[in-house]
Amino acid sequence: MGFTITAIDDFVRASFEPGASSLQERLRALKELADAGIRTFAFIGPILPHLTDKNGDLERLVAALAEARVGYVMADMLRIRPGIMECIEPVLRENYPYLLDKWREALAPNGKYFEMTIKRIGELCEKYGLHFLDRHPFKTVKDLGKQQTLF
Repeated sequence: MGFTITAIDDFVRASFEPGASSLQERLRALKELADAGIRTFAFIGPILPHLTDKNGDLERLVAALAEARVGYVMADMLRIRPGIMECIEPVLRENYPYLLDKWREALAPNGKYFEMTIKRIGELCEKYGLHFLDRHPFKTVKDLGKQQTLF
């Protein structure tokens, strides 16, 4: 049993997941499940460039997952497929206009942003004693379709 977690910052979470459960509610549920002997996982994703990982947020998130006794962690990049940007672009423009260029760079086809970020999550999981399931989509998933342009 697991939960998807987009960001530890509640404003970021609420911006991209309006109406969704708070991080604290998800962490509490994960801990209760683990305490009941149910194996749990957390899926960090989609990784929102310069938001999921800002100002030490990744480390705080992984530490919180360890405290919730999560069984394992997975992570994945933001995949821009048809229809996705129509939902994301207004949120970016309204709340994070200063990140538009950084998102373009991070989402570029040859960019290393997600590779480096997912590697960092793996390192943090090791530091906090969590199992990181490295089924990195760049390595294991084929034919997902072409990454769409940002704008």
